[in-house]
Amino acid sequence: MFSTKLSAFVLISLAVFAQAAPADIQKQNALDAQKLNAKFASLSADDTCNDGDQACIQGAFAQCVGGKFQTTQCSGGTTCVALPLVNKPGTSVTCDSKDDAAARMKAAGVDGGITGSDSGDSAAASGS
Repeated sequence: MFSTKLSAFVLISLAVFAQAAPADIQKQNALDAQKLNAKFASLSADDTCNDGDQACIQGAFAQCVGGKFQTTQCSGGTTCVALPLVNKPGTSVTCDSKDDAAARMKAAGVDGGITGSDSGDSAAASGS
């Protein structure tokens, strides 16, 4: 009996923590991600950076090591983008399909696709 109550308590507790952040936080995260994607469009692998910085450069994931960006190409069908977090404030930089990235922005309540200035075409985030 005790283990049943404990299991129920654990499940309820996990459900509370797994809930998405409020809509205003998700929207702000998407706006922040759009700003990052717009900034990434003008970055070059030769730009200076701070160790640990992450970015997208011409569709590739980039991490700053020793003051220089080191890039890694995304797998086929994906491009590097900043995405809004859904459970807490913030963004993540990752490889994703252009369609999914644009859908995540829309789901968070923002227009303009990946960069905020797209009119339905998300190619700007890949640098193409």
